[in-house]
Amino acid sequence: TLRDVYLKMLMCTRGITGEKALEIQKRWKTPIEFVEAYQRIEEKEGKGEQGKKRKAELVSGEMGNLVGRKKIAKALSVKIAEVWGDV
Repeated sequence: TLRDVYLKMLMCTRGITGEKALEIQKRWKTPIEFVEAYQRIEEKEGKGEQGKKRKAELVSGEMGNLVGRKKIAKALSVKIAEVWGDV
């Protein structure tokens, strides 16, 4: 299913465990929703430093309330943005 493929795509990024991938998938249901979230930031902030910073903090900012192994650090959020947000 799309959900399974999406989770596997997320887990290809080093540092994203199954738990973290599930949390991302709960927030952004499909890959296109995830990419569109990054595109909305780019439309708002532009491609400059501010836009790159906001993209890099998208996942860690949205998932900041999670605890334990599900929490996504800023460094991992930057990696995710490089792949999904084309930073």
